[in-house]
Amino acid sequence: PMVCLQQLLKRAGLASDADTQAACNEPSGHVEIVFSALRALPPLKIDDEVEALRQSGCQVKPNAATAHNIRSLIAAADCQILLLSLHCSSSQEQLLFLEDDCGKAHIMRAEEIKTMLTQGQERQDIGLVFVNACHSLAVGVHFVNAGVQHVVCVRSDQAVRDLSCRLFARDFFAALRGGRTVQEAFACGQAVLACSQDQQISKDAGSFLLLPQGGDHSTRFVSHSSRPLPSPSIPPLIGPRGGSHFPPAEDFVGREAELHRFLQLINLRRFVQLHGESGIGKSTLLCEAGRFLRLRRDRFEEVYLVDNCNGNQIIRQERIASLERLRQLLVESDAQKRVLLLVDSTEASVWSSLQTLLRFSGVHVALAVTSHQDGTELDQHVAPQLMNTLSPAEQAAIASGLKPVPFNLGPLDDLARVKLFLQRAPRPLRTSELKGQLCCGEPRASDSIVHPPRRPLDFLTLAESPLFRRLGGNPGQLVKAAAKLGLATSTTLKPQAASAVCPHCNHRMPTARRRVRLLRPDGFTKDTWLPRMASIESVLQDYSPHAMRGRVAAFVSGFHAPNDSLLGDFPEDDAAGMLVLEFRDSADECRNDW
Repeated sequence: PMVCLQQLLKRAGLASDADTQAACNEPSGHVEIVFSALRALPPLKIDDEVEALRQSGCQVKPNAATAHNIRSLIAAADCQILLLSLHCSSSQEQLLFLEDDCGKAHIMRAEEIKTMLTQGQERQDIGLVFVNACHSLAVGVHFVNAGVQHVVCVRSDQAVRDLSCRLFARDFFAALRGGRTVQEAFACGQAVLACSQDQQISKDAGSFLLLPQGGDHSTRFVSHSSRPLPSPSIPPLIGPRGGSHFPPAEDFVGREAELHRFLQLINLRRFVQLHGESGIGKSTLLCEAGRFLRLRRDRFEEVYLVDNCNGNQIIRQERIASLERLRQLLVESDAQKRVLLLVDSTEASVWSSLQTLLRFSGVHVALAVTSHQDGTELDQHVAPQLMNTLSPAEQAAIASGLKPVPFNLGPLDDLARVKLFLQRAPRPLRTSELKGQLCCGEPRASDSIVHPPRRPLDFLTLAESPLFRRLGGNPGQLVKAAAKLGLATSTTLKPQAASAVCPHCNHRMPTARRRVRLLRPDGFTKDTWLPRMASIESVLQDYSPHAMRGRVAAFVSGFHAPNDSLLGDFPEDDAAGMLVLEFRDSADECRNDW
């Protein structure tokens, strides 16, 4: 804690090194650290859980775990089986983490659950509750006290893997749907974990509990005599065809607070412009916002993504037609529908089909706008005379009575950018690389591997290194820099010799290119520099004689070089001092193939 305090005081500029050291050397004292900013809980893989439940054959009605939604189920007496996938605290207070309409945590104590479940009803209509969360025993006990006959939970002193929870839930609900009792279904869920070859998953089989322990769990939710019907088709959760797919982000790191604020703003205002430089994560934020709202239809009945179509005119016409169908749906609807359009294309903002939708009072629009680092917008589709005034999207919004509201997306914080880089890096960092540059050669004897950080302070310490200060907080640049660790050579060195010295670590390493002698069947040769990462197939396409195209093979030291191999895979010829690549007629070589 004292080291953490030193870091915080230095970052805030409240004290010098000497002052912080003197304060930390005090024999006694009390330090209270208050975090006023939002902090994210570990994300749940909701899509994977829903898919696992649907594999069981049961009909799934996913919804956000809010107090309002749970009370709505109770008031309507429309729920026999309730599965809660959420976070629980392992502390003595046994906190339960629900959420609000925009994804912010709604923290409830376990004893408050009973009040929420019992008020307004004489008897409990929910027959089975599955609390899919670690340390959920205390919460499960309160469900039992609220009158629920069967509760599946996890021991308070144990944590289980997400995969274990999904496997258990899949087989548990599949057994229920097959007509088995709750006790038999619980045994089926334990069996699938106990039989796993993964020791950790096998160990998780004993972490699940069926409450009340020793109670009567012979209830069948599906008649044993009747054959289970096919699983009903699940209607799409959102919008018209052609724009409702939100590709998942591979690494959504450090943007949870921005996502929450963005959802709050788009819920209150009808036209939001998402500003940020190229690579900052605007497209990712829009997609994650759409994915978040897929399961939460309390605010928007339709959520629609309009992307740049990658220049494909067929997809572009389909997007425009889908927007036109959406307009027709809004015209024919008697009640006002709340619709959210996530526009990830400046070109799409000038489509007449989209601008027409702005006149409907229930339509909200979020538009991604790419900006220079100095803040000026990049918009090739706006006429030059309008570049210094209003964009066409802003003009259309103002003409419809809307006021564009900006939302600026800045760089990642220190912890998030280190985490993103390490997640994308194909190999561990070396201590010499933390000095400012990613080295390209083999590690030196004095080099050591940087161990993956575990505590937040470890991440902050790495963020202070010259390497991460130079990389900055742009996610796109961080991903590109991390990918360079997977390259065997540097792409910035000049081909002056077969080996060179890394300018950052003074270590001799191979260059990005190597000298290659191309030897034709007629005896002609050509010496050239070629990339080490170039494949034999690309060399044959670019340098083989025209008369031999399509039937040429490459040989190194008399041995055939496969087309998918790289130039960097082969050694140099001792006599020539370079790689010698010989072209031969593949038809002639086939006659000698035994």
